[in-house]
Amino acid sequence: MNLKSYKELKKKQQYETRLEFSTYRDSCHGCLRSKKVCLCSNISAFATNAHIHILMHPKEARKERVGTGRMCSLSLKNSEISVGENFDDHPKIQKLLADNSYYPLLLYPGENSHNIYQRPLDKSATSGKTLLIFVIDGTWSCAKKMMKSSKILHSLPRISFPPKFRSKFDIKQQPEKFCVSTIESVYYLLEGLNLWDHENLNGEHLQLTKLLSLLVKQQIDFASNPSIGGYRRNSYKDPSARTKFSTSKRNIVFEATNSQ
Repeated sequence: MNLKSYKELKKKQQYETRLEFSTYRDSCHGCLRSKKVCLCSNISAFATNAHIHILMHPKEARKERVGTGRMCSLSLKNSEISVGENFDDHPKIQKLLADNSYYPLLLYPGENSHNIYQRPLDKSATSGKTLLIFVIDGTWSCAKKMMKSSKILHSLPRISFPPKFRSKFDIKQQPEKFCVSTIESVYYLLEGLNLWDHENLNGEHLQLTKLLSLLVKQQIDFASNPSIGGYRRNSYKDPSARTKFSTSKRNIVFEATNSQ
């Protein structure tokens, strides 16, 4: 057996082990987390005008215990998740992009991205259509790889929010100050759309930030309680006290000019 085949076999075995463990620990069928840490009772799904389609990296789908993408989708009535790394041949994505009733956008920063906090979307272009907004759910390095490999996303107009917000996902370390979690990204997106009446949410989207706060508090409480068995033995450090990422000079955001 060569090294590549061995690694693929180990990955398969590890994934199957996680599935068995997930069944053993009596997981919630909604958030897929253990029932003892399930937050689904705190979720009251609300409707949005826009259709939010989360493109989830396989690592998030299989390994991430406290990922926020799935919790975000559970909170939005008009949302769904597609798992993959390259969406060029994904039948669901192709079907959505071929549907003329949608106006597709990609939530992703970039030089030509439309800052929704500065001005509304072109209503003459979006009139009579439903906003279809793709959101990439994965680490920033994974997100960049997904963008690079998924050429079907390259031609989509980008929408973004200003890089002034700081993540409240205190149990996770971000590579840059402007990086926020998936659930925060969708919150800031909806807040921006709400400014120009693309949405009429009446504060319902505040649930997303409250849900994140509950998740963070729960994880910190568990880590701080020595009587509770868990995946970690040390308490969480304040983000400012953590060792910084050994960042390279490469741009973590995908652009044709810095895609290496």
